[in-house]
Parts: sequence; C-alpha cells; structure tokens
Amino acid sequence: MKKIILLTLFFGILLTACENKPGKKNEPKIENTPDININSESGKNQRNDTVKKPGAVEYLYKSDNGEIVDVSFFEEDGEKYVEVQREGQTALVLEQIHASEKMGVYQKENNKFIRQNDQATFTNGINFLKLTLISPLKYTYTNDRENISITYFSKGDKRFVTIQKDNQPEITLEQTTSWAKGAEYGKGAVQWRSQRNKGTLIEDGIKTEFKEKE
Repeated sequence: MKKIILLTLFFGILLTACENKPGKKNEPKIENTPDININSESGKNQRNDTVKKPGAVEYLYKSDNGEIVDVSFFEEDGEKYVEVQREGQTALVLEQIHASEKMGVYQKENNKFIRQNDQATFTNGINFLKLTLISPLKYTYTNDRENISITYFSKGDKRFVTIQKDNQPEITLEQTTSWAKGAEYGKGAVQWRSQRNKGTLIEDGIKTEFKEKE
C-alpha cells in the first residue's frame, strides 16, 4: 500500500513539474504587424512634398510683399494640378477646375491659385497675394537678320540663361556677374551680356548686338 501511495505522489510531482517547465506557458500568439509611425496622421495620405512630380514644370513668382513662391504644374491620371510652395510653409496641391487659352484656375478648399499670362494670384481664404513671374522669363531678340530665343531662369540660388538660335542646339550659360539692370552669363567661348532690352552675344570673340523684339 505504501508503495502505491509513494508511486502516486511521484507521478503527481513529475506531472506538475512538466506543466510548469519554462517556455511551455500558454502565451497568446503574436502575428507580424507593420511598423506604425506615431508621428503620422491617421487616415491622411502621406506624400513627400520635397520631391517634384515627374514631368513637373517649375516656375518662380514674386509677390507684391516680396515673398518668393515656388509653383509647379504637373499632370497625374489625366488631371492637372499645381503645387504651391510658400516660404516656410507646407506645399499645397490644388486641382485645376477651369482652363482657357490665357487662364488657369486651381483650387482645394479655401486655397485658390489663378494664373494669367505672367501674372497670378493666390489666396488661402485669409491672405491674398498678387504674383509676378520671375523665372523662367522668355524673350525673343533680333539683330534684323536673325532671331534668337532667350530664356532666363533660376535653379537654387544660381541664375542661368538658355540661348536658342535657328536650327542650332540650345546652350545654357550660368550667370558670372551682375550689375544694375544687367548681367553677364558665360560658358567657354560663349557669353551673353544683357542690359535692359538689349543683349550682346559673344562667340569665339565675335560680338553680335541684339535688341528685344517687340
């Protein structure tokens, strides 16, 4: 009888030890879950506004209070948009709601951008800005024998000019110096000097005078 009692106690202790063995606890199963960004806003589409859309055409405008506004036009899924980037503020993407030969209207909620030739306006429902295009600026110059197309534009803090002559590849020159109402651009043996509505093209030391075509 004692042997039976001892065997029963032995197997009871052994069974209890097995149930409490480390690593055998009945823990809930944890599935793989995606990382959660606690800084993101729930339900809001995330986009990197510092990366320009492929094919976007970028312009710089200057407001009547001196603010520089970066404006990019792009198309996506057959719809046209404009991205408005003001200094120190989050970029806004507005959808085109009206278009004509000389005007484009883009809007999202209280934000509205209207483009008309080289002028534009922007409002966010509180502020109203009158904008003037400063880059790129396109002109046609002539010397009464030939015409050339001159495009001034900015990239970062640098200034450039692109020169397009008839049936010749265009050439882009970086600004090397500037003065009141004028500037000089150069690359190798080619230079362009602009002064008000006149310009001088220098190619291999040969100067050709141009004036802006009316």
